[in-house]
Amino acid sequence: MQPSIFSGTLKIPFIKYQNNGLSSSIAAEMKEKLISLMESDKLFFDSLLMLDVLSSHLNLSRHHTSRLINEHFQVNFFGFVNNCRIDEAIRLLQDKQNDLNINEIIYATGFNNRTLFYNAFRKKTSISPKSYWSQNRLA
Repeated sequence: MQPSIFSGTLKIPFIKYQNNGLSSSIAAEMKEKLISLMESDKLFFDSLLMLDVLSSHLNLSRHHTSRLINEHFQVNFFGFVNNCRIDEAIRLLQDKQNDLNINEIIYATGFNNRTLFYNAFRKKTSISPKSYWSQNRLA
């Protein structure tokens, strides 16, 4: 009946999360609350932070919390949490008054794995934490 669909000449756009169950105003409010929880309450310090815990803080289901993160931050839950942790690590590495070494910063920011920290840090900054620390301490 519709040969153009099967021949590949008709492209049907795929819109991810076209209807996520949250109105745009509630989603915007939850996004702000999520940012506040991470910046003010620093939930990411908990190395065992899971989606269920974050969802309960937002009073949302796991599903809605996951979709909120995916839609508004373009990463999955673990990517979002790791980005928050790396942002805090960067802040600590830039702070000349801070006397924590890199290993202490890894655990202080909620990471419990050095390799994961180094990979996430390099992904976000394109350099190693040690190089970043050196550049900012000498500047």
